[in-house]
Amino acid sequence: PSSCAPVLGSFLVFKKNNDNVKQSRSANNVRGVQRTSDCNGDTNLNRKQQRDDRRRANHNEIERRRRDKINNWIHELNKIIPAEHMNSPSSETQNKQNGGQGENLSKGGILAKACEYITRLKDTSDKLTECLAEKDQILLENLQLKESINQLLTENKRLQSQLQYALETNVKLES
Repeated sequence: PSSCAPVLGSFLVFKKNNDNVKQSRSANNVRGVQRTSDCNGDTNLNRKQQRDDRRRANHNEIERRRRDKINNWIHELNKIIPAEHMNSPSSETQNKQNGGQGENLSKGGILAKACEYITRLKDTSDKLTECLAEKDQILLENLQLKESINQLLTENKRLQSQLQYALETNVKLES
């Protein structure tokens, strides 16, 4: 069998603090394990391993970013929900069940409180919408009643003037 020359390349090394550092190394010295390549099969296997390692590292980085985004949005929800809603009796019970100290809810607790709060806001919004519709209906009825009052006042004045005229003509006829 013919021997193959070691393949030189670069790969990503992830440190504990998630800083990506690009380093150039011999492809045969991955993860501190000394490998010797003496044939094409080993080199192809090594390339496949490097490709798999890069894919895994890329996937892990994407997944970490996804988790960070989720955690950031949960933190934002926690800031948006008013403190008086977070300290309701049901949240204190849930917080104790989750092992909380009274102020810091778990992610699930924050999401549950956010759902409760949004549900309350939606219910309040629905009630306000109903009240506005009732108010509009009452205003319309009020306007119609005012119009009826004006018509009745006009009719009353007309009848009063007719009565006055009839009384005056009747008095003249009698005299």
